[in-house]
Amino acid sequence: MRVFAVLDVLLRVCGWTFIKECSGPQILTWSYGRYGPSDAAAGYRDRGREPVTTVVAVLDRAVATDSVQRCAVEVLFVGVPCGQGSRTTLAGLTAHLAAIEAYRPGDRIPIPFPTGRARQPSM
Repeated sequence: MRVFAVLDVLLRVCGWTFIKECSGPQILTWSYGRYGPSDAAAGYRDRGREPVTTVVAVLDRAVATDSVQRCAVEVLFVGVPCGQGSRTTLAGLTAHLAAIEAYRPGDRIPIPFPTGRARQPSM
């Protein structure tokens, strides 16, 4: 997925980990594990909560495959109900990356992203 190469480098430099098992030809997934929430949230999944902050980027196949400008991005914050994603764009993700990384379970979500899914439920 060379179209996401710049995003991948940006996220990895900031401490995000690419999740190959949750990625595919149109969807790429990263989790944030640089700080405690991912370690402290081991039991969250059993309680129906997201165990770690995760970013899912979905390529928009309606545009040229070498463009990610219109890709949809879903942010799943650690500790929120499983599947309750916050939708944004690639520009929204990069503009608010520091606030996303600073989020801790129980905090108010720092960005007024609309909730919903950026990807198809069957994926």
